[in-house]
Amino acid sequence: MVNDPRKAPTVTVVIPTTGRPSLVRAVRSALAQDLAPLEVVVVYDRLVPEVPAALLAEVRVRVQHSAGGAGAAAARQLGADAAAGEVVAFLDDDDEWRPDKLRLQVVELQRLQATSRHAIVSCRALLTRDGTSGSVEPARPYDGATDVADYLFVRHRLLDGGFGLASSTLVCDTALLREVPWDGRLRLHEDWDWVLRATQAGVPLRMLPEPLLIYRLQPLGSAGSRPAGGWTASAAWARSASMSAAALGDFLLCVSAVNAAAYGDRRAAFALARAAAREGRPSARAWGAFLIQALLPARWVSTAARLARSALSGPRS
Repeated sequence: MVNDPRKAPTVTVVIPTTGRPSLVRAVRSALAQDLAPLEVVVVYDRLVPEVPAALLAEVRVRVQHSAGGAGAAAARQLGADAAAGEVVAFLDDDDEWRPDKLRLQVVELQRLQATSRHAIVSCRALLTRDGTSGSVEPARPYDGATDVADYLFVRHRLLDGGFGLASSTLVCDTALLREVPWDGRLRLHEDWDWVLRATQAGVPLRMLPEPLLIYRLQPLGSAGSRPAGGWTASAAWARSASMSAAALGDFLLCVSAVNAAAYGDRRAAFALARAAAREGRPSARAWGAFLIQALLPARWVSTAARLARSALSGPRS
């Protein structure tokens, strides 16, 4: 338990990677935290990693590697198992943190652990392509009381960013990762899977309202969360997870089916929509969002979502 308010706990940052060029930027954002981490464990999911010289020169950076092809979930758990810190914070190699992220989240983690053995703290994110401008997601921070699957998947806006509780936002006590490890068999939705299993075991979750993560949007097909053909595995995961009929219906429509539509497979998209109606209880907003994204060109949907977010956020001072 990490609950002594007089002393900041030691923190291990775990970064899974295949060696993308953005890795150095991610590591530097971790090392630049105003609550300095004890170490940054970079886990290469490659048999023989090619480590940049800039990382080898950093004394707080430790490099590990899997046998190759293990996947991000297995790499994260490998890093967590090797962590020397009392707290683990996860960061993907194409994201970066604001300098105050660890400090604010660790303070909240200690507050939660005054009454709970384990805890998870997340935050909101700036979703961006250029690193500076973009939208803050999720629009509604998690309130700590709503069922987590309902919070994540039940549609509350017609055009929703679909972002929440991503791995790069997550901070928890290291001991929790021994009791509830990441599922190394999963190749997508592994962050949602881990959070759902932990919270369903009674672990409290808090989301800070500040956008402490800079989340780099990737082109379709380049992000592991939306692989080509991944809608079959996506739907299978949703059916195996413990969630309400409302969450299942909206997930199948707005995650699995929309992913199929984004790749142009409308037959698979509408088959998943029928499954959502048969197996779940999708909302009217989810049906609307699915039809918009399945029938309209992607660039129109993107423009409409951007305009809607701008209108909802109002003028900026």
